[in-house]
Amino acid sequence: MLTPRENTTLFGHQAARQSFMHAFHSPRCPHAWIIGGAVGVGKATFAFHHARYVLSGRQDGNTHFDENDPLHRRIVAFSHGDLWAVGGGEEDEIGIEPIRALTHFLHQTPLEGGWRVLIIDGADCLNRNAANALLKCLEEPPARTLFFLTTSLPESLLPTIRSRCHFLPLNPLDGNDVAAVLKSQGLTPPSFFERAEGSPGRLMRFMEGNGIQLYEDLEKVLEGGACSLFYSCLWWRKRIL
Repeated sequence: MLTPRENTTLFGHQAARQSFMHAFHSPRCPHAWIIGGAVGVGKATFAFHHARYVLSGRQDGNTHFDENDPLHRRIVAFSHGDLWAVGGGEEDEIGIEPIRALTHFLHQTPLEGGWRVLIIDGADCLNRNAANALLKCLEEPPARTLFFLTTSLPESLLPTIRSRCHFLPLNPLDGNDVAAVLKSQGLTPPSFFERAEGSPGRLMRFMEGNGIQLYEDLEKVLEGGACSLFYSCLWWRKRIL
């Protein structure tokens, strides 16, 4: 499946898109944004989607990029000199070293003469030292620098970080958009589609491996089926919640 860096299509979030684009093209665009929302609603995809636009130098509001566009291909290949991304993996904590590297990046001259964009995917994973180091970057940002911090737990961020960022919430997607996300990834909506609750990422995570079969087993248990499927129930709870 496509990663947020690779994905050229952003489904839904029209109000958030319009809010960001209006601010970006205004005389006083906030230099740092907290992109908040539930797990799997597309926060990182939103950040990369708009990072491409910012780095392209476009002014027409068109955020669509073909998958063969040279700029998009460079971002996917980690070879754009003015984009820095941290997090987004399975790590439980983001330590000080990536933020030190980010600080060094900010002290350099922009390689392509335009904007620089920094994405911290999962900002709530920053440990205390990393969060304090990031705070210093947010306090005195270089000109034409944009920060995107994604998080499902905005309240866990340092109050001083929150105070220096503009908060942009992403709401759960409607059913049509969730189905469109699945289709774009080559997936067919499962029988437990409504369990997504507006989060295609959560649904796709559960669909990995034998998740569909386990869900069907769970349904049998709930209907009075064999109690030997008890552990399937436990797996389901851990996976979907």
